[in-house]
Amino acid sequence: MTLNSPVQKRDTRPETEKLFDFNSIMGNYSRRGSVLFPSQSRGIRMNLMSRRVNLHRWVCVVAAIGMLISGCGGSAEQAITDLLELPEETETQTDPVDPIVVTETETTETETTETETPVLNSSLSGRVLDAVSGSPLAGATVSVSIPGVADPVTGVTNTDGTYVISSVAGAGSSVSFTIDGYRVENYAAIDLIADNELNLGTVRLVSEENAGLGTLTGRISNAVDGTGVAGLTLRFRQGINATSGDVVATTTTDANGDYTVTDLPYGNLTCEIVGVGFNTSFANVISLGNIVQSDQNTAVSPNLSSGELRIVLTWGATPSDLDSHLTGPQENSDSPFHVYFFARFSDLVNLDVDDTSSFGPETVTIERQINGVYRYTVYNYSNNNDTELAASGARVQVFDAGGLIRDYQVPDGRGDLWTVFDLEGGNITTVNTISDRTSDAQHFPPSEQAKVVADSTTQMIK
Repeated sequence: MTLNSPVQKRDTRPETEKLFDFNSIMGNYSRRGSVLFPSQSRGIRMNLMSRRVNLHRWVCVVAAIGMLISGCGGSAEQAITDLLELPEETETQTDPVDPIVVTETETTETETTETETPVLNSSLSGRVLDAVSGSPLAGATVSVSIPGVADPVTGVTNTDGTYVISSVAGAGSSVSFTIDGYRVENYAAIDLIADNELNLGTVRLVSEENAGLGTLTGRISNAVDGTGVAGLTLRFRQGINATSGDVVATTTTDANGDYTVTDLPYGNLTCEIVGVGFNTSFANVISLGNIVQSDQNTAVSPNLSSGELRIVLTWGATPSDLDSHLTGPQENSDSPFHVYFFARFSDLVNLDVDDTSSFGPETVTIERQINGVYRYTVYNYSNNNDTELAASGARVQVFDAGGLIRDYQVPDGRGDLWTVFDLEGGNITTVNTISDRTSDAQHFPPSEQAKVVADSTTQMIK
């Protein structure tokens, strides 16, 4: 830092006048009501705007004390008394001091400001159950690890196994589930978005009573025609939604699309399914020590052409019948289409497979999108109770020409209708809620619901 100061002129005033002159005392260290202390690091200043006269007064007090000590007598004492009784100046007083210009030629410091931590109106919720009995697990610790945050955010499950953790956000987060007597499980690769409520659905923990190595068998079918697919490679990783990392077991499908994998560690695993001519898919499975679990079935989608979109629904053994519903705009018509089991085809949209005997798939293919909003929902046609859908293990995967673009797990909740997402112009907006269906209009996007008129010929009856 360099100081551009004017040439100093000789001060010919009497010494007593100079002694009480604030500007002379402060000299080149005063500018615009601030004092720059040369003994401190450059740029550190004490603001004296509202206290200049106070400082002036105390400087003069010190000078008067000097006069007293040097023998000036009672006049100095009276001066001190008068000075101490002066009223304080307010911030509105005019500053009589002319500024001294200070020019900095270089600097290495960076000014920093303190920012407030934003309040995140976001939450993570779900339910934790015993993998075998289906009973809720109360008192399980749910820990959310967010990249860049030192300590995890934790919560505890309620008596019904549910939990809610607020103010969490961060891409690539993970969640662990811990309770005495059960294997610790990790749910990987979760994007927690600010100002969004994410429900992870139901997580099933395996008791240590089921520790050991297990065996899984099942069939992988073509999502478009339901036939078994041969020659697929299945890779298993420990954890839920573990799409990368160490592979603990590998197997392939036979000519009928069937597979068997042995010596799997107990607990939750993610199965990656890869094959020529098919999009890579993922499925969550559970292994129980010393037990062979059959019917671990899922589906794969054949590769798509540019502009096509495919929605694949799979689920577990219960309930037996979940139905896919897709609604959206039609060319040359003001009325939206509604594709489901009763009306499987519309312009540019097909319900390729309708499954009524557990597992799925139910598959909808869009050949080409047109302007307007599409909505995809899942209805529990079996509808034995209002918790069946949430406990079904249902999964919806969305594919385009580039492969898997969305992957939804059924959330926790009560009701028979799962509203999954809206689609417009290639953009997918997640809804992911469960509710009770009271009208066919609920299968349509909000902008179209008022236009939908109930038609007795299209009721949900098989």
